[in-house]
Amino acid sequence: MAWSVFTIAWLVIKRRHFSTVVNALVHFVLAAAFSIVAIWVAITVANAHKALMKSDVYDGVKKGEDSVNITSATGSTVVVTEENVDRCPAFSSCAAQEQWIAMAKMRTTMSLVSSALFVIVM
Repeated sequence: MAWSVFTIAWLVIKRRHFSTVVNALVHFVLAAAFSIVAIWVAITVANAHKALMKSDVYDGVKKGEDSVNITSATGSTVVVTEENVDRCPAFSSCAAQEQWIAMAKMRTTMSLVSSALFVIVM
């Protein structure tokens, strides 16, 4: 968009257009740069989605550690132990935790689809 505005301004001010070679090279470089960024974003989102799908907030306690410090939904630090792990201590209730996880999975899925579409369009 900015390049098109610049090209139009150049045409109006200088009363001549850019050469076809310059115009094609700039469009190629911009398209290549956007494609590289789009692919990087798609890979990053795919890795985040994969990690979210197989992770558990309370993994450390379930693997035998005595306690794990995690950040709750309200931003405070919560100590999770074997005694309170079943009560979903990082959230107000286990239903709230399940809702948050479902929304997080939906957001990463939407991000993955939109970044894949962006890669395809580029």
